[in-house]
This record gives sequence, C-alpha cells and structure tokens, in this order.
Amino acid sequence: MFEVKKYIKKYRLIKFLLLVISEIIFFSTINPYSSQTIVLVIGVAFVVVDYYLLVNYIVSYLAKIYKVIFNQKKRIVLFLTVIGSLFIILKSLGQLSINDVLVIILLSIIGYSYSWYASDQKKRIKKNF
Repeated sequence: MFEVKKYIKKYRLIKFLLLVISEIIFFSTINPYSSQTIVLVIGVAFVVVDYYLLVNYIVSYLAKIYKVIFNQKKRIVLFLTVIGSLFIILKSLGQLSINDVLVIILLSIIGYSYSWYASDQKKRIKKNF
C-alpha cells in the first residue's frame, strides 16, 4: 500500500540532502575574496534558505510537542527568518550593533502586528459578506 506521508517525508529528506550537497559544492569551489557580487548573493540565499528550513522545523516540532495549532505558522516562520537572516547578514558584514538589533526587533514587531491586523480585517470583511 502506498502511503503519502512516507513519500512526503522521503521527498523532504531528498530535497534537504540535495540542498546540502549543492551548498557543499558551492562553498567549497568559490573564493569570497575574488568572486563577483552575484556569487556572494547566491551564498547569502543559501544561508537564508537553510535558516528558513531550520526555523520551520523548530516551529513545527514545538507545535507538535505542545499540541498547539498555529494558524499563523507561515507568518511566524517568515518573520523569524527575516529577523535571523538580517542578524546573520549584518554580523557577517561586521555592521551589527545593539542599535541595529533594537531597530530590527522593533520594526519586526510592528510589521508582524500590522500583518496580523490586516489578516484579521480580511476575515471580518469576508464574514460580513
């Protein structure tokens, strides 16, 4: 009998392994000091995708442990990924200060609140019609 859940888990594992193998090949073949800017941007994209997968896995795992259903899981994962990625990028550039951390956290809280409010308004409008 063909089970969909096993196939999906296998497919996720295959995608993750392909990503790791491509990153190993990519990062072992480039020299960041003599590469063009586009190559560095590709490297940053790899790091952001890894961080997204890590945050998504952690949020899913915590939701499963505590038996919590996140209606806003994608939004939470997206905002945590953006915050973490900005911290990683600024730290790697040597530009991360306490002021940057406070501004990024404050703007992320405002952005998350606004997106939550906007989605709540959409639900209210749909409910009224």
